[in-house]
Amino acid sequence: MERRALDLSFYISVGLIAGAIIALQIGIMRVFAVGTWSHFGSFVISIAMLGFGVMSAAMCVSTPAFRKYWEPLITGALVVFGPLMLLSNAVAQSLGFNPIELVANPEQKFRLFYLFLVYFIPFLPGALFLGLVFLRGQAVFGKVYFADLAGSGLCGLVFLAGLYVVPPDWILLIPFGLWALAAAVWFGAARAWIPLTVAAVLGAGALWVSASHTRIEVNQFKGVSYARKFPDSKRIYRDYSPFGLLEGYASSYLHFAPGLSDNASVNLESMPKNAYLALYIDSDGPIGAMKRIPRAQQAYFEFLPMYAPYIVKTQPDVFAVQLGGGISSNVALAADARSLTVAESNPALLRALTGDGPITRLTGNPLNDAKVRIVPYDGRLHLAGVRDRYDVIDLSLADSTGLSHAGGFAIVEKYNYT
Repeated sequence: MERRALDLSFYISVGLIAGAIIALQIGIMRVFAVGTWSHFGSFVISIAMLGFGVMSAAMCVSTPAFRKYWEPLITGALVVFGPLMLLSNAVAQSLGFNPIELVANPEQKFRLFYLFLVYFIPFLPGALFLGLVFLRGQAVFGKVYFADLAGSGLCGLVFLAGLYVVPPDWILLIPFGLWALAAAVWFGAARAWIPLTVAAVLGAGALWVSASHTRIEVNQFKGVSYARKFPDSKRIYRDYSPFGLLEGYASSYLHFAPGLSDNASVNLESMPKNAYLALYIDSDGPIGAMKRIPRAQQAYFEFLPMYAPYIVKTQPDVFAVQLGGGISSNVALAADARSLTVAESNPALLRALTGDGPITRLTGNPLNDAKVRIVPYDGRLHLAGVRDRYDVIDLSLADSTGLSHAGGFAIVEKYNYT
């Protein structure tokens, strides 16, 4: 066994499993961010630590037994670790946990416990595998530990790159793939074809179950859930990256300029029809965007609340603290601003609103104007670092939630005004 501890396949497998455990934690956090709210995903760290704590305590109490049955234990742990990742998520998404009802509905406390338990299960075989390799590799502890840390770091980079190519509802395929590679290396090097075959069969079964069930159940109180229920709702844009899952929806029910804008219907001969789009990041929102308004109907801008500063100051130099969906920028340009500097820290939004895609085609890409300067980071940081002076500083409708469902967006995770 000492020979196996020094074998390259041993260290590669250790690194891949350590990386898979890290990737699994981040993957579950992404599932929570899209499906409910990201702060509930933070508890996955405590789940993972509990798994390692439970397994470490068991190994300390029964070290001789773990030494005696090392081979079947490590084989079993490696075989089931990957399938349990996907199966646990499939079960978790069917539990119907709703954090909004934690106080009002006592049953939700039990569902939270079941959720904790279900996501806890796959970390047990992962912790067991790493515990056993450290138990066997005590003579080369430094090398094993280096493989563990190096694998975690490198696989973290793999996960980061994977966020660009793997959609959030399949994000657990990244740790699953790392597990599959580790199993192939571990069992292949030992020519253990039977456990490798069992792992392949169980992995294929877990993939089938995952494909047959909802992989991310979006909470009914998240913004995108409202948009999906509109009778004429249509998703026109979807993009995923480390900056979040960005979705765009079109519907005649969307409206992002309450109050004075309603007067436009009785003061204008013709109103823009279906003028708004809604953008959602990790199912949160909506962030309002405006379609291209025909020149004959641009008097509509004068009825929007954010038009007021342009009555006081003509042809101003404008700074929009946050691009959001670009409505404030549209108003500034329609009001003949002399210059417009607009900041946005999320590259995904900039790509959607300035790139060659369906959102840009519908909005007419108003930011493609000689008057416009785009600052690709937080607007407050920009203001703190420059001496430029502006006549109008606009913070209106930054991540506006609209009034389509009053009170429906009480929980948000935005800090643009603080």
